[in-house]
Amino acid sequence: MEKRENGLVDIVKFICAIIVVAGHCYLADVAGFAWFTDLVTLAVQVFFIFTGYYLVVAGTLTQESKATSYVRHLFTLTMVWAVIYFVLNLLLTDRSADVWVYDFINLWTEFLSSCNSGHLWYLQNMLIVVVILLGLKKVSFSWKEVLAILLIATIFYGRITKAVLGIAVGIYLAGADAKEDEKRSSGMLLIGLGTAAVAGGILWLAGDNAAVAGIMTNYLINIISILIAYVALHIKTSVGKVNYVYLRKQSTIVYLVHLLLVPVVVKVMGKVFAGMPALEEKGLAWCVILTAIVTVGSVLCGSILMALSKQEKLSWLKKIY
Repeated sequence: MEKRENGLVDIVKFICAIIVVAGHCYLADVAGFAWFTDLVTLAVQVFFIFTGYYLVVAGTLTQESKATSYVRHLFTLTMVWAVIYFVLNLLLTDRSADVWVYDFINLWTEFLSSCNSGHLWYLQNMLIVVVILLGLKKVSFSWKEVLAILLIATIFYGRITKAVLGIAVGIYLAGADAKEDEKRSSGMLLIGLGTAAVAGGILWLAGDNAAVAGIMTNYLINIISILIAYVALHIKTSVGKVNYVYLRKQSTIVYLVHLLLVPVVVKVMGKVFAGMPALEEKGLAWCVILTAIVTVGSVLCGSILMALSKQEKLSWLKKIY
């Protein structure tokens, strides 16, 4: 089975997946926890950096067969889970309004046209960036030129910016690790970003400008995500024969399935904890319990899905995770 020397990457990915789950379990709505939204952003950015790094390391951007297979896999994931969440949203939609059909279609048209279909925006934007990368490779751009184009593209607003920036940084780190004499360039990237962050922080404090504060918050999140990814990619774990493939796959499955469980668990918890002030809806204890149940449920779903996909007749299930 596939193994990595630095299993820390997969441990970090799984932790990031749990952070995303907690974000969708309303933890950021708890008084004093608004900062958790930034933590979710950081977790997603770490995912993108890992993706960019392994696109280079695995040869996906240079080997046509791997590139085709990867794009096909991303496309299948996006389409299958878009249909699943479309059906879920349809079942949960309030049909009391006379124009609910129009509103529902309008919402999903906007989702798909903006590549921001709610929970699945991560897959959609990753697919777009990878296709762009491969298109650029077809016209013989070097990875450095591709990186420069991607970094310039981050001036555009929208969630795709996160995908572009994260994947671009991952590509940079992988390129820096490719040769011994270039390893220090990744460290220079971190130093440069840190210096700019300090300068921006001074500007923020001096001007007390809300817009600058927002920009700097996102900037600092990106820096921290780069540091976390850099450490995870470069620290070799010494845990013997532990295999991280299972944990790696669970990270993906937890991300894909957890929002299917949230409305069901919320409904059950509403009945179980009715009349219990200490476990009021969207309170801290309630959100922590919801996160724990949804995480465990998602992992169980993942275990079942992986077990079923090992059977020859059901091997096609591997395509959806």
